[in-house]
Amino acid sequence: MKSNKGFTLIELMIVVAIIGILAAIAIPAYRDFQIRSKISEIIATVGACKTKVAEFYQSNNGWSTTAATPVAISALGLCDQQSSTYVNGNVAVSAVGLITATERNTGVIPIGGTITLNPTIAAGEITQWDCGGSILPRWRPGSCQN
Repeated sequence: MKSNKGFTLIELMIVVAIIGILAAIAIPAYRDFQIRSKISEIIATVGACKTKVAEFYQSNNGWSTTAATPVAISALGLCDQQSSTYVNGNVAVSAVGLITATERNTGVIPIGGTITLNPTIAAGEITQWDCGGSILPRWRPGSCQN
């Protein structure tokens, strides 16, 4: 007797269905991971600016210089050269130290939005930075989930 070896049509259809289900779950998860990595790059770019702003606050005991005609931190352009692949132009600093980075719409990330870092001041020093902005929390890395 001759034995038939191979797969039946039903077995092949089950394998194709399982692969389809796995792809339907994996592709969106991978896309979110890819977007989070781009947002992490934005936060890393803002990190250098965060240091400059904290140094300015400590050196001047506030948000403006102590000269006869005070200059606000927002007018100094401390973070003007802070741009990168995913940061659109310069990183902006407001008069009270709020740092804002605008995401460059590269087509890789389908969003376009902002990441903001707001300093919390206690006892005359910056104790922490609160992360926010218009980019959805699900796309922000763990360091920017508050």
